[in-house]
Amino acid sequence: MRGQETRSPWRSEPSHNAKKTEVFKTCQSGSCAETHCEQLLGNLPKLPGCTKDCVTGCFCRKGFYRHSNLKCVTAAACRKS
Repeated sequence: MRGQETRSPWRSEPSHNAKKTEVFKTCQSGSCAETHCEQLLGNLPKLPGCTKDCVTGCFCRKGFYRHSNLKCVTAAACRKS
């Protein structure tokens, strides 16, 4: 069952022009489509499962994490901040 499509307020309008560290995805779970630095560092609790929302936009590629500055960075860059 597909969820209702929404966009996170910080996510730009859908575009296939994602940055090198991002990938464009359609109708992804907003809680499982990418990992944030705060989750990687253990500052945010892990979610028990994916939400059923439907978010479209650019998400961090595998091996990159969403930083508080909204850029996708490596794990090493997460630890430096």
